[in-house]
Amino acid sequence: MVGETPPSVPFATVIGADEVAKLQSDPRRPVFIDVASGDRRTTVPGATWLPGAGICDRDSPRMQARFEERVAALTENDKSRPVVVFCPNRNCWLSYNGAIRLAQAGYTDVRWFRDGTDGWRSSGRPLVRVEPGWTTVQASR
Repeated sequence: MVGETPPSVPFATVIGADEVAKLQSDPRRPVFIDVASGDRRTTVPGATWLPGAGICDRDSPRMQARFEERVAALTENDKSRPVVVFCPNRNCWLSYNGAIRLAQAGYTDVRWFRDGTDGWRSSGRPLVRVEPGWTTVQASR
């Protein structure tokens, strides 16, 4: 699909840059997931970049399983933990799809940062360079 995304997504709360900034210091430690495609990426500080995770390919249960496995590691298997998903901007459907994937996987506090990194930058906040975050890491306790 090409064009502007809808103003809302099923089973997720739409948030803006100010709420993302507040969540960065939330004691519940929300997980921030950038699903933009590409080879290089700058993103919101503290976000994990999972390129390709928002591609809607119904024939790819492998990608869904890989996405769920990585998000489970990031959330320490806590499906009630807040998860913020985004991509470049409101014309990018990848984060819309990512939010739906998270809800379908059973996450109960999905937040969709519809304006994405363009909205973050427009709010005067800095972006940071990031490497793809597909490597599963041991959750720290």
